[in-house]
Amino acid sequence: MSQYYSVTLKLIVNDGDGFVAAANEKFQDGKHDYAINKWKERENIKPDTVNNIIRIMLKGFEVNFYHVTLDENSFVVHIANFKENDDWAEAMSEFFETICPYICNGSCINIFPDEGTISITCENGEAKYN
Repeated sequence: MSQYYSVTLKLIVNDGDGFVAAANEKFQDGKHDYAINKWKERENIKPDTVNNIIRIMLKGFEVNFYHVTLDENSFVVHIANFKENDDWAEAMSEFFETICPYICNGSCINIFPDEGTISITCENGEAKYN
C-alpha cells in the first residue's frame, strides 16, 4: 500500500562529510528500500552530497511538488509532496535520527502522511519527538 506525504524539512548542516557518511550507512542497513540503485542507473544521481541525499529521501527528483527556500534564520527549508509506501514515514524519521549529530539545533522535520503527524526536532545532536 502507499499513501500521500507532505514533508517539511528545515535544517542547517554543521558537518557535511559526517552527514553524507551517516546517511550512506543508513541507506545500506537493509531496513527500507531507498532506491539508491534506481537513482544511480536512471538519473546518474549518487548519494554523495547533502542535497542529493535530501532529495532522495524526499523524492525530490520525481515528486509532484518539491521546493527549497531559506527562512529568516538561515535554515534551508525543503518542502515536498509525494506518494510512497506506507513505511516511508518510519524511513524518514529514522533518517532524521541518523543525521541529527550533523545538523544544527532547531533543525526539524514535519511529516504529514494521510493520517496523523510526525514532528521531530534536533536538540544537542539528538532527535526529540514532539
